[in-house]
Amino acid sequence: MSKQRLSKTDRLSVDALRRRRQFIAFDANMERVYHYGTAYTIACLKEYEELTAAIERIENGPEEPVQIGLFANA
Repeated sequence: MSKQRLSKTDRLSVDALRRRRQFIAFDANMERVYHYGTAYTIACLKEYEELTAAIERIENGPEEPVQIGLFANA
C-alpha cells in the first residue's frame, strides 16, 4: 500500500497522540523493561500501546479487506 499524504486534521491528530505518548513513555518503559508493577505504570503501558496502534492506523490508512473463498479472484 502506498503511503498517502495526511490531511491537516490527521496530521494534528497524530501530533497530539505523539505528544501524549511521549509524556507517558518513561512510565510505560518502567513497566515494559523493569516490570515496575504499579497501577500507574501498567496503565501507562496499556495507553502507550493503544496510542501507537492509533498512530499507525491513521498514518497507514484503512486496511484492505482480506478476501477468502470463491470470490477472492473476482
